[in-house]
Amino acid sequence: MPNKPLSALTLQDRNAEVQIQVHRKWEFRGAVDNGPILHIDMILTDCTGNAIHCQIPSFLAATRGDEFQVGKIYKMTRFSVARAKSTYKPVDGDLMLYVTPYTTLELCHTSPSGFPLYVYHLTSYDKIDPDGSNARNFHGEVLLSGGAACHWYFNPSIEEAETFYSRIESEKINIELPSLDKQEITPPSFPQREHHNLKYILSLNPHDVPDQGYECTVTITCIPEGKTWYYIACNTCPNKPSIDPVIRQCSTCRSTNYCFRYKLTFKASDGTEEAEMFAFDNVARTIIGKPCPTVVASFPDASATT
Repeated sequence: MPNKPLSALTLQDRNAEVQIQVHRKWEFRGAVDNGPILHIDMILTDCTGNAIHCQIPSFLAATRGDEFQVGKIYKMTRFSVARAKSTYKPVDGDLMLYVTPYTTLELCHTSPSGFPLYVYHLTSYDKIDPDGSNARNFHGEVLLSGGAACHWYFNPSIEEAETFYSRIESEKINIELPSLDKQEITPPSFPQREHHNLKYILSLNPHDVPDQGYECTVTITCIPEGKTWYYIACNTCPNKPSIDPVIRQCSTCRSTNYCFRYKLTFKASDGTEEAEMFAFDNVARTIIGKPCPTVVASFPDASATT
């Protein structure tokens, strides 16, 4: 089967073969650095200079994430072609790829030249939107900040940079760090919560509980059998509603892009009363201590769910 250029892929492709190089790769963990992996993202390129966004879903991150090594060239088949996300595009293009449980990957020991050294789209300073998601204000000036997807190219050998290099070749550049003397540094403040026993808290009318809630120290006494430690969540909708178990489509935004998240049901007591409780995402992950894909695979019906 001949290799297909990334630019020639269509939504109808199901058995296409592409020869790609993993140009960039990063993990997306949501708003926190130590949260569970929601998906692994990659920028793939081909020998004609095309680039495309590719994603490994959370339930495959543990088993397939390490197969893709940055800088390596592979032949890849049995992947899914989908429309690019409208809210996030690391590279220009209308399509993106998804790694599936059936995706095959073969390392290429010999490959043609032509794979791009850089993947970029230059933007002049005056085109940067001060209200954009990556722009911030610091001392009244616009600055840029980068997350896990950000990649720095130091002194890239590209045509657009040659004029800049020539201009500063004999010029001394001073880098100034902003002084913190004029800034008032205040430690973060956390709401003060009253401590009560569980019996008192359970007797309260929910409308009488203050916004900051109450504190209570409990011990986990029981984890009910027959309940999974995860749930299927929409990976597109900000409300993260559950996916319909039959049609695999979000009931809110109609997206079919879903992921697995932690949900732990347990009983706990402080000696005065016992109650059933729930923990999600980071809290549940700390208690369980296992990657979510491992938790999913430990249930007999996991294959039917995935």
